[in-house]
Amino acid sequence: MKIAFILALSMLCLEVSGQARLGSSVTDIKKEFSEKSYELTSGYDSDKNYYIRVFTDIATVFYFFDEDSYCDQVLIIPDDNGKLNFFVEDYNKSYVIINNQEWKMYNETGIASIKLVFPDVKVKNLILYGRQTIK
Repeated sequence: MKIAFILALSMLCLEVSGQARLGSSVTDIKKEFSEKSYELTSGYDSDKNYYIRVFTDIATVFYFFDEDSYCDQVLIIPDDNGKLNFFVEDYNKSYVIINNQEWKMYNETGIASIKLVFPDVKVKNLILYGRQTIK
């Protein structure tokens, strides 16, 4: 349901950036993006999952949170193919390449899956960070 909700929202978005902040708290993300230029908004999706949406200069980013208010999923909608290529090039340098649409991110708190998603509907391409596995 999160993906369906985000796809519906992304059709309305004219701009879409961000990095994965898996494991970050709601407070941390709100503090980091407190400048008005980010147009931070928050709410609940149809499954009652809390999210924060941030507009940056290269993408729109949705941060989803678990029941303890820590980010457990990130969705990035790049502005255009040039911005998408920026992300892909960065992931190819920074993470373990699984295939041309999937990476693994390893850090001190666990492992996350990153997937490039090409929706069937006419919306922008998506980059989805999967749930982080805590060691």
